[in-house]
Amino acid sequence: MPLVLLLTAFLLAPAASAQVKVTAISVGGKGVQRTASVKYVRYGMPSKPPVELPEVAVGLSLSPGDQLYSVADGVVVEVVCGKAARMPLSNSFRIVVLPPPGPEHCCRILLLSGTAYSQGTEPTTITSGEIILGSKHTQYGIQVSRDAGGRLDRTVFVYEGEVEVLSPQFRGSLTTGKQVAIDSAEPNVVEISREEIAATATIYAQVEVAKADLASGGQLTNRDSLFARLKELNEKVLADPKNLDYRTELARTQSSIQLTNEARYHFDMALALAPADNYVAFLREINAAGGKDASVSYAARQGEFISVSRKESVLDAVVVDPEILRALKNRKTAWNSIKATVPRNPR
Repeated sequence: MPLVLLLTAFLLAPAASAQVKVTAISVGGKGVQRTASVKYVRYGMPSKPPVELPEVAVGLSLSPGDQLYSVADGVVVEVVCGKAARMPLSNSFRIVVLPPPGPEHCCRILLLSGTAYSQGTEPTTITSGEIILGSKHTQYGIQVSRDAGGRLDRTVFVYEGEVEVLSPQFRGSLTTGKQVAIDSAEPNVVEISREEIAATATIYAQVEVAKADLASGGQLTNRDSLFARLKELNEKVLADPKNLDYRTELARTQSSIQLTNEARYHFDMALALAPADNYVAFLREINAAGGKDASVSYAARQGEFISVSRKESVLDAVVVDPEILRALKNRKTAWNSIKATVPRNPR
């Protein structure tokens, strides 16, 4: 089916529940508010011509059927779907926003070329041709390119969690630290190389520095050292996602430059790694670093990261901290799962 007809079909599909928004643009390693190096196309009904913007700016919202693509090298764009599912795009990317496959998914992206990563706790789907990748609470990516002869070359990476891969060549789950070249004659699952980890860390660091750059009004004086630090920490976390120290240090660094959503994601993942004996102290550190309600949001997770033993640790926290008890009561779903054993009169 031609691309225009394909996009028209998407526009006639039911409306998506969540939009996709551009949250960062990096050109040549520097954060910019807008650029002509990225193009946006909105396809209309069959009788109307498509609308193309001469430049793309941070804050632009995309709906199903919209297309976003780069026309220059050295451009990285981050889009966010749902509340906080990050999707950095790079390597001469071209994407089309599709309707989510179901109400539980925050978005679905069709990647025609380039590289797309996904990081977040909300379910996302990236498709490329007949390949479908679905995930939740994970970090993964896919690279789409062609060789000199025009043959399609697609590689899927999973940095954390588990991704379900559905394609004629390979069907199955890909787990932490693994990659597979889908279009090879015999797709084999192998370890992600150090070079690939470093390249991915570079993309995440570029996006994070771009956000810090914009927040400073273009007056960021430590751009190079900040980039080096964020690349180093992202690389460590990608290579060893179960390392509590790496995870918390990255979250602290992101928090220090007001990258709230990024810091919360890593604090969230770190919380699952926190030993029971310092769980309460860790909650308080999150509270101090991530804002007034940060410890509340993590303490009140609906049992997803908090096992039975962790719930006991949360109870220890509310015994010594009535403020957390009050906050938990305000989060009814989480509260209902543990209220039966919470002391009535915390100290």
